[in-house]
Amino acid sequence: MEPDAIIKVKTVLKVTTDAETSIYQVHADEGSSVNEMAFAVSVVIKTLIRDGHIKTRHDFMKLVNKYCTDTQYDEVKIDE
Repeated sequence: MEPDAIIKVKTVLKVTTDAETSIYQVHADEGSSVNEMAFAVSVVIKTLIRDGHIKTRHDFMKLVNKYCTDTQYDEVKIDE
């Protein structure tokens, strides 16, 4: 790579948690869209399948549903 080459990286979806407070934050670079974030999640799912961690996307979606609906995992509150 040339010394003057500029590497452009865009963060589309990044989730962090504070180890002391268990507060979760979602980060994305300015201009990122929800569609791009959904695509990023699909990349995660396909990678998990490819690497043998799950068999189908439905395995992942079952876990997402579990963590969204089970009150045991209420770290992130949703105002309804």
